Amino acid sequence: MTIYALTMFFCTRQIGCMATLFLIQIVCYYELVKLGCNEKYEKQLPGFRRFYYYWFFTFAFWSWGWALKPHLMKASFTDVFGYSLQPLLENFEIISYSLYVVGIVAFVFSLDDKELFQYQFKQFGYCHCALLLIVVQGTFNVANLFNGIMWVLFPMSLIVCNDCFAYIFGFTLGKTPLIKLSPKKTWEGFIGGAAATIVHAILFSRFLSDPLYDPLYQSGLVSTPFIQPIMTCEPRGVFVESFSFQPPSCEMQALYIPKQVCKEDFPLANSLASIVGLHDVLCQYVSWSPVQTHGLAYALFASLVAPFAGFFASGFKRAINAKDFGSLFPGHGGMMDRFDCHMLMASFGYFYFTYVVS
Repeated sequence: MTIYALTMFFCTRQIGCMATLFLIQIVCYYELVKLGCNEKYEKQLPGFRRFYYYWFFTFAFWSWGWALKPHLMKASFTDVFGYSLQPLLENFEIISYSLYVVGIVAFVFSLDDKELFQYQFKQFGYCHCALLLIVVQGTFNVANLFNGIMWVLFPMSLIVCNDCFAYIFGFTLGKTPLIKLSPKKTWEGFIGGAAATIVHAILFSRFLSDPLYDPLYQSGLVSTPFIQPIMTCEPRGVFVESFSFQPPSCEMQALYIPKQVCKEDFPLANSLASIVGLHDVLCQYVSWSPVQTHGLAYALFASLVAPFAGFFASGFKRAINAKDFGSLFPGHGGMMDRFDCHMLMASFGYFYFTYVVS
């Protein structure tokens, strides 16, 4: 799984990442729908299962179209397909709405047996909630990709870090229960996971964005920075730079350029360093980039808020007496068990980058 993920990020760029995100959405939705289905009623409703597929297609068409439209509008598909996709792109909103209206009409026509009405409407609401949580929220990551792959990989790494260290600290030091929904979660694990996530955010955000910490470039294996441009350059198009082993080229933005901490931009750090007599050391060895400051905001959300998406999922599983959402990963559950917090992190990442970083 790790090798596959690295291949998607470094070799197939945005296209590979989008394919991975779409696959995750499909599997998560399948797991949720499977848990919500009652086979007894489904057998009495031949063809009703098709609505699950139809709602997914409709929501995916709308949310992915919303995320990709600005970038696809810049590309010309005439040479590839023989005709332009501009009319489809310009009218995709009305097409999406029409698809949804057709689904509503078809659903009403499917209401035939009064004894099954309650189940059908329950599934209608259940599927819509699942699609909002998974497809709509998850597609924010597609939009994040076009700010640079870092803005998808970095938030994901924070969730993984927080999850791992919350378990480690909880297992070794945990004594105080955190929340009734998850009896094994402890305050010690919650706080320890948050501290580890903050440290990870400071270090990993700099590693992804600073050529000084690029092991391939610094070791001389490649002649130009490799990791930083792949992670931080905004792609020129959806397909242009995909499936290339050559890193893209772009001017390094001020967001990623570090400054020595002894400069006037860091008055608090300078004051503290002067008090303890380490001002010269600070000036010589310590630098900080704006992306690390934003990384701290991401880390706080990943450790203090995103875990509640996991608690929400735990509460849902308890409500339906299910141990896991699936069995895709033996001993760890299904895809949804692994990506419940990632969905909430994706929407936060989009809004934070749009309204704060940009």
